Amino acid sequence: MGQWASGSPTLEGLFSAGARALLAIMLQNPESVRPSITIEFSCEADELDLLYFDFLSEIIYYKDTDKLLLVPDRLVITSSPGTIGCTITRSTNPTGKATMPQ
Repeated sequence: MGQWASGSPTLEGLFSAGARALLAIMLQNPESVRPSITIEFSCEADELDLLYFDFLSEIIYYKDTDKLLLVPDRLVITSSPGTIGCTITRSTNPTGKATMPQ
């Protein structure tokens, strides 16, 4: 198997890189995010691109509704006929402790 554009040889690495990139867009200093609580969520979709979209949408949802920034800890992507799913365990940090872009 080759590497994805993120440089990772796995889908989990690709999804984690996407989450880190999203965090870098939302914050001026994403390295300031430190784990404080753990959240687990799952996504399922019929196609990989839809799963990736749902995954990133969940990260945005937690930021907007719960004021939490999600930092990937553990990500597992599974596949069964007709369905692709991922289970994510995230350490999070309240958004008030990081600098939002102006």
